[in-house]
Amino acid sequence: MTDLKLDPLTDDITITQGEVETITGGEAKAQRIRSRLLTVRGEWFLDTTFGLDYHGVVWVKATPRDVLAAHVKREILRGADVGDKITEFEMEYNNTTRNLSVVAKLQNEDGTSTIVST
Repeated sequence: MTDLKLDPLTDDITITQGEVETITGGEAKAQRIRSRLLTVRGEWFLDTTFGLDYHGVVWVKATPRDVLAAHVKREILRGADVGDKITEFEMEYNNTTRNLSVVAKLQNEDGTSTIVST
């Protein structure tokens, strides 16, 4: 699958020398998953199930860490391909700033790895 390449800092479409850049493979998958994790569920009118449930889980006071991690992992796997598995997972959440940081490594069905970070 080919996707438009987005700048990871601004989420703008990347244009080099007047040409729109595209990505495929693991890089496209990582970008697709990152987009899911950074989107508030219900924000995208074409698919209100797309994204992480920030209002119902992430931004709720005293959400247990294991519950939050389960929701994040589920959203990662929704953006991954069938047969992909999470082999490494790190998550940090700051209740004061409400900042969620995730780094995950996926074992792809073809044996390669994809790293996702927010």
